[in-house]
Amino acid sequence: MGALTKGLNVMALLALTAVVAFLAVFQIHSSAKIAHLNNELSTQMKSMHDLQSSLNQMQSLVHHEENEIGGLRNFVGSKFNFTMQNIDAIVNETQTTLNEEVQKVNDDVSSQNNFIAYEFAGIFAVLGTLVFLWHTTSHLRDMNEPFVQRKILAILWMCPIYSVTSWLGLVFTSAEPYLSMIKDFYEAYCIYTFLSFLIAVLGRGDRNAVIDLLAGHADHMKPPLRLCGLLDGGKKYDDDPRAKAEAVLFQCQLF
Repeated sequence: MGALTKGLNVMALLALTAVVAFLAVFQIHSSAKIAHLNNELSTQMKSMHDLQSSLNQMQSLVHHEENEIGGLRNFVGSKFNFTMQNIDAIVNETQTTLNEEVQKVNDDVSSQNNFIAYEFAGIFAVLGTLVFLWHTTSHLRDMNEPFVQRKILAILWMCPIYSVTSWLGLVFTSAEPYLSMIKDFYEAYCIYTFLSFLIAVLGRGDRNAVIDLLAGHADHMKPPLRLCGLLDGGKKYDDDPRAKAEAVLFQCQLF
């Protein structure tokens, strides 16, 4: 029994030794494994730190590049706006110069056309005046019937007066209304002078002779118009052709 117990104790001691040895080996292996894992973890942490540093550098570089791109964009935009403003100014200046040149050419052409019109009008005015002078000198050289020829000369004066005033109104447009008044006044005088000329030719200056001549054609004349009781139309002149002729002649002189 003692030997058996002793053998069991030895076996138990051996088993305990084996367990302790296993635990010691496992502890050593675990320590080595943990140390290796710690080394790897440190390496990974260092790599992650390096990667974070690289990422920060890249972000800083990207931000710097964005700032440079923004500055370049602003620079290009300002240059583009400045260039467009210069182009617009050049285009506007060119357009203004072109318009001025076109207006100048139009004014030159208009002035040339006006000058041609002045020349033609002046030529015909001079020709009309020369014809007037020829007729006037002809009458003055042969003043055989002064009473009639004076009326003719007064009517002939209408040609130079009309031609000269018309030419002056064409050249000096601001004075055209006043020149037209001169023409209108002399036109009225010519109408009156023409009636006097007819009386001078038909009645040799005698108004009664003209009335007698018209009385012979009283049937073909319309009765004079009523004018505030001065002229009476109708049956009053049916039996008096001479009175009708006198009233018609007076109406013609009055109007």
